[in-house]
Amino acid sequence: MSHEPGIQSDAFRRAALQSERFRVTGMLIVLGGTVLIILLRALFSANPAESWFLPKALLFGVVAVIYEGVMFRLVSRKIREGQDFPRRFWGMNLFIETLIPTGFLFLLTESPYFGPYRALVAPAVLTYFLFMILST
Repeated sequence: MSHEPGIQSDAFRRAALQSERFRVTGMLIVLGGTVLIILLRALFSANPAESWFLPKALLFGVVAVIYEGVMFRLVSRKIREGQDFPRRFWGMNLFIETLIPTGFLFLLTESPYFGPYRALVAPAVLTYFLFMILST
């Protein structure tokens, strides 16, 4: 049992970790879909912005998928061991996950083809809502 305030139930802690595992699975699906869409748009587009954006976005997307994959393994291991993460771990995870769509937006604003105003209406902005829904 953890010594932190809150619900001190093993069953609740296990259910919360299983819910976290489902959430991370959702994040992996969203990120995988995002990387696939970026790749398909770049392959079938003649726009020079896509070829500029592709390597950076793919690298960033793959790093995000790797991070979520590591989270999936960590959560699965904690479920098997019957342990929980410290409270500060969840805050750090939330911070890192909100950096993912922010990083995509920074990549777009850095592009000479998009600029800061066009980046605000890019599909990357929609991922904020998905990440918020999956993080509650």
